[in-house]
Amino acid sequence: MITNDAFERTVSDWLHADAEHRIPDHLDAVLRRTSVERQRPAWSSLERWLSMDTTFTGRLAPAMRPAWPILIAIMILIALAAAILVVGSRRPLPAPFGPALSGVTARAQSGDIFLHDPATGRQTVVAGPEWDSLPGFSPDGMKLSFLRKVLPDSKLAAVMVANVDGTNVRPVTDPILDISSGDWSGDGAFIALSALDTTTAASEDYHLVVSDVARGTTTVLDVGMSLSDVKWLPPDGREIVFRGQTGLPSAIWAIRPDGTGLRPLTPRDGPPDTGYQEPVLSPDGRLLAYVSWDDNWALVVHVRELASDKAWTIPTSERLADLGSPMFSPDGRHLLIRRHVRDAPPPVFDGVARLMLVPVDGSDEGRPIGPEFPFVETKFPDFDATFSVDGATVLMVDRASNVLWTLPVDGTPGTSEPWASDDLPGTQRLPWTDGAPAPCPGGGCPR
Repeated sequence: MITNDAFERTVSDWLHADAEHRIPDHLDAVLRRTSVERQRPAWSSLERWLSMDTTFTGRLAPAMRPAWPILIAIMILIALAAAILVVGSRRPLPAPFGPALSGVTARAQSGDIFLHDPATGRQTVVAGPEWDSLPGFSPDGMKLSFLRKVLPDSKLAAVMVANVDGTNVRPVTDPILDISSGDWSGDGAFIALSALDTTTAASEDYHLVVSDVARGTTTVLDVGMSLSDVKWLPPDGREIVFRGQTGLPSAIWAIRPDGTGLRPLTPRDGPPDTGYQEPVLSPDGRLLAYVSWDDNWALVVHVRELASDKAWTIPTSERLADLGSPMFSPDGRHLLIRRHVRDAPPPVFDGVARLMLVPVDGSDEGRPIGPEFPFVETKFPDFDATFSVDGATVLMVDRASNVLWTLPVDGTPGTSEPWASDDLPGTQRLPWTDGAPAPCPGGGCPR
């Protein structure tokens, strides 16, 4: 590029000469005006009272680059502290299945639910004009459930859910006709029920109802048969198990909660009325126990390993014995069953009933636990039993005598107390904690 230095010097000299001693023609007018005007208010020029950097380039990253590692470290520490606070404030949940510690207990009496918190001694009553019964707790220990009827003898009942302290009572189903069985999912998100099909007035079929507890919605699953004895399959609860029949040989079935994947868990060879009765599942979901007739003369408890289909029966030395109502212990090693020993072959059905604690492998007939109940054909013994959540005791309600028995599983004598309820007590499950006693305190767990 060719430059013209003489031209540049000429322009520069002219500019300097023109600027010397130059005063704007309007300067006098400006001074006269500003001499009588007040200063602008502060709000009209915020940079006068806010700390501002008018030389800021707008590039944050270069200016802050030396401080980034420190800021990132501070942000990480804040996030970790928040996470620790959230986790620390959240109550730990018990395992969905297996032994647990006892928390709040619930009993139904005179149509109300009575709650007792042994940790605080607090007594709470869930009361109202309706008739409430069958209290129980979700496996995660977070919710209380019970049935609510308008009148004690009503066939219609709604499933109610509340907090474990009895607050926030709400229905999770509409009133349903004749609920025959029900079970919580392990995570406390769903309740599965068997109830009569009300779509047809003459129908006697029971259908499968799944309630979403959080949403309060219900779904009726079409399984193609009447059903009973609804349970969730442990340990993950991905399937619902039930006894199915209606014009078909009976069997035990499983289905996903969305209504897909229907499959049999047993051979489909049981009599419609007497085969595969009272199915129960071990806490780990490995074993299935059920009751069926042996040559139509005696009831037998069967145990089946679901993975292999290997099956066996629980033995008894009593020639005229019926075994029924199996229930797995929380650790899955024993079954609690009812044994009815008859005085003579049919048509005589008089005899004695009592509870038996037997090993699940069928290695022996077990040992009796609790009192005997003489019975006659016209007056069958009315008692029911369940394990405590830690597996150390068996709770048995004798409805005829209005007594609740607490029976240690190690065979030591039990205790009894007055019990003005037809239902067994419900017990909240709590997780094991450091320093807590082991399951079955005092070595009470059967070996």
